[in-house]
Amino acid sequence: LQEIEALYRRRGLRPCFRLPSFIDPGIQRALETAGYTAEAETLTLLAALCEGAAAADPQVELCPWPSPEWLEAKARLSAFPEAQADIYRRAVRRLAVPAAFAALRQEDTIDAVAYGALHGRLLCLESVVTDPRHRGKGLGRKLLGALFHWAASEGARSACLQVQADN
Repeated sequence: LQEIEALYRRRGLRPCFRLPSFIDPGIQRALETAGYTAEAETLTLLAALCEGAAAADPQVELCPWPSPEWLEAKARLSAFPEAQADIYRRAVRRLAVPAAFAALRQEDTIDAVAYGALHGRLLCLESVVTDPRHRGKGLGRKLLGALFHWAASEGARSACLQVQADN
């Protein structure tokens, strides 16, 4: 804990921890003892990737890195303040595993984004967000289908996603 806190302090950042629902409860107690509080409850969803279950969608743009336009869309769709957008940009540019950044454009505007990162045979889905005006239209399903297809072609056998419990 001290090592992680020191790392964040050196970068002028507030330490923050994301604890999967299956983690040892002792870690959560240690963080609470150190004064940390929960911001939101999350659920970790896990699914097997079946060959042929997902198909590439021609509407979904996939890129192995976050383009400036993808990053701008993510910040806009997530309503990030500029400081948070900057932290996010720096974090995703430092991914050390294979990744695919998905965008779905309607007309000239990116209305939904997500990315997936591979760790061994596991696809970790992140940053799934759709413009509120276009929710319920299947844009997220198209993004995830394209990411599933990409990950399966790279050898992934399962996918996980952490979501806020109230989402």
